[in-house]
Amino acid sequence: MRRPLGHGLDDLARKLDQGARLLILCSPHNPVGRVWTRENSRSRPALQERDVLVVSDEIHADIVFKPHRHVPFALLSPNLAGRTITCWAPSKAFNLPGLNTSFVVAANRKLLDLYRLESQRAGFEMGNVFGLTALEAAYTHGAEWLDEAIAYVAANADFAAEFIRAKLPVLDFIRPEGTFLGLFDCRRLGLDDKALGEFFLRRAKVYFNAGPRSAQRPPALSASTSPAPVPASPKRWKGSLGRWRARARRTQIKPILSRRFITDSFLETGPD
Repeated sequence: MRRPLGHGLDDLARKLDQGARLLILCSPHNPVGRVWTRENSRSRPALQERDVLVVSDEIHADIVFKPHRHVPFALLSPNLAGRTITCWAPSKAFNLPGLNTSFVVAANRKLLDLYRLESQRAGFEMGNVFGLTALEAAYTHGAEWLDEAIAYVAANADFAAEFIRAKLPVLDFIRPEGTFLGLFDCRRLGLDDKALGEFFLRRAKVYFNAGPRSAQRPPALSASTSPAPVPASPKRWKGSLGRWRARARRTQIKPILSRRFITDSFLETGPD
C-alpha cells in the first residue's frame, strides 16, 4: 500500500528500455495517499539516463499532513525539470472541481509552447471567467483557510483510524500521508466483490462507487466533510458486521475468500 511503485521500478526500467517516451506520475499518489520524498523517488536514475517526457499530476499537492512535505517532481534535478510538465488545479484543495479550471507549469519554454499548441488544437486553450477568478482568489487569499481545512481533514482521518482500530479490528485503515483519501482493507471479512458490495449496501446502508477493486488497485475513502457524518458510516459498519457474523455462525455460512478492498466517501455518507 505504501509503495505503489515499490515493486514496479524494474518494470518501469524495462518499459523505458523498450522505447516508452512518456511517464505519467501522480504525486501525491491517488488513491494510496503516499507523499513522495526526494529519498524515495528511486526512479530518478532510470529517468535521468533516458530521454523520456514526464507529466506530473500534482493536483493533491496542497493537501499534505505533517510531518510530510510535498516535493515537486521538477525540483528533483535540472535535467528532469527540462523534461517535466507539472499539472496543478485548485479543485481538490479548495473544492472547486465544478469550475473546470487547472493549469500547467514547465521550466522548458519549448516544451510549454508545444503543450499550448496541442491545447489550442484540442480546443482547451480558453478557461472560463468564474474558474479563473476563483483560482486567483484561492491562491492569493486562501492560505489561512487551507491550513484550517488540512487540520480538519487530518482530524477526520485520525478519527477513522482510531475507530477502526478500536471497534472494527477486522478491517485495516491505512491513514494517508497526503490527499483526503485513505484505504480500508476488508480482505479478512472473506467476502468476494459482489457479496461485500451487497453487504455494505443492504445491511450497513453505505453505497460504494462501482469499479474494479483489488490489492493492486485499492479504493479510496474521503475524509473531507463535517464531523457529524464521519462517525455515522463506521458505526453502521460495526453494527452490521456484528449481526452478519451472528447470522453466519447460526447458519454455518462459509465466507468466500478474496482479496477485496472497499471504499467509503465521507463526502457522500450522510448521518444516521
